[in-house]
Amino acid sequence: MEESDKTATEALVFMAVGLSGRWKMPVAYFFTDHASSEIQTNLILDCIQRLYAANNTVRAVTCNGTEVNLSMFRRLGATVW
Repeated sequence: MEESDKTATEALVFMAVGLSGRWKMPVAYFFTDHASSEIQTNLILDCIQRLYAANNTVRAVTCNGTEVNLSMFRRLGATVW
């Protein structure tokens, strides 16, 4: 990511959550001023790869329905309704 003099207005947080257990853990966070879908796509792929390298299987990715998130899912090849 590029450094910027802009003040961050958002925190982009990635969390791992257990499907069969009751646990959740933040795995990465980024302070940003409106990250693009391209940046978010690269960050989510990096998080998934790092979780896999640590012997974790990612079964789902969830987020709210903002346009940047929907665009990220389209970039990842998901069908967005």
